[in-house]
Amino acid sequence: MKFLNKQHQSFYYNSLNHSKVKDVYHKALFYTLGTCEDTRKRIQEIYDFNTRCIHTEILEKGWQTSGSRRACLLAFNLFNGYMSNDPCDSTPYYLFCDSNAEYYFEAIKLRYPEYTQQKQQEYERC
Repeated sequence: MKFLNKQHQSFYYNSLNHSKVKDVYHKALFYTLGTCEDTRKRIQEIYDFNTRCIHTEILEKGWQTSGSRRACLLAFNLFNGYMSNDPCDSTPYYLFCDSNAEYYFEAIKLRYPEYTQQKQQEYERC
């Protein structure tokens, strides 16, 4: 697994340990949110570790940047299929037009290992 930096890696493992849930939904959520400093700093606002719920209303907060909003939208979608009211927000054109796109692909692999691991192994054999 690739990490953007040490802060991303630390955030990912700390969040998984704090949540006590290590399923593919939480792995993808925390991995994606960890790619952005703004979302790492505000994890308590974004995710409730007690109820295990995301807070989608944070998408409209003033602290959101285009990058943090993309990270939240993708993380939420990978977590529970969330889509915003604006369908353009959920397109690859919008979500992957970001310097963290490489890491977003890693999040997709975490969320859908049953579809991506076999393909990766086939690719490596060629």
